[in-house]
Amino acid sequence: MTKSKKFVFACLFLIAVAIILWQLSSKEFFKKQLSNILGEKPVLASVPTSYLNNTRTQQFNKYGLLDYTLTADIIRQFDVDAITTPNLIIDQPFLTIYDDETESNGPLVIEKLKSNAASPMVVSTVSADIAEGFDNNDKLTLKGNVIVTQIDENGDPSQLRTSILYLEPSRRYAQTDKPVIITDTEGTTSATGMKIFFNEKRIELLSKVNSQYTPR
Repeated sequence: MTKSKKFVFACLFLIAVAIILWQLSSKEFFKKQLSNILGEKPVLASVPTSYLNNTRTQQFNKYGLLDYTLTADIIRQFDVDAITTPNLIIDQPFLTIYDDETESNGPLVIEKLKSNAASPMVVSTVSADIAEGFDNNDKLTLKGNVIVTQIDENGDPSQLRTSILYLEPSRRYAQTDKPVIITDTEGTTSATGMKIFFNEKRIELLSKVNSQYTPR
């Protein structure tokens, strides 16, 4: 067989393989499209069903007092069927979590607030680049430049930074398994994984804890 014939056969073989691969991919593509049309495998829509700008949401506790607020640049809602798939995308979320003394002594706290016309005290603020959530509960996954700011009983601030934070505002609880860095008046502490209990103003570091104290 001459070189030219070998070259021709090689070209024909490559063309045949390309045609087979194209047919297989085309069948798979149309199969997926048909499945989506029939509703067999719902997928996240590329276009949101609702779109809100510059939002501010308030959540109140069982005594009618402010529990937390959520502001955002944009909230996009998608139509999804899977209950485990977030259907809310929130740009630049900022949460303000307030003191919840009513959990231990509700009636007295309410009377105190009414008599003094005082606003609830801020326990913590939480911000991030983006958050994923659900419209039927308040569980949020905050991502990108997550910052948690807290004020201790002495009025001293502390700031925690991480990349991902799983937050449940109504439970007043948050956690992550990612590296965290905490900066306060005493110095800097790093760790991997932590839990935040907002009511107790307590942070539990899980592993690889390293602290560097600032001399006074």
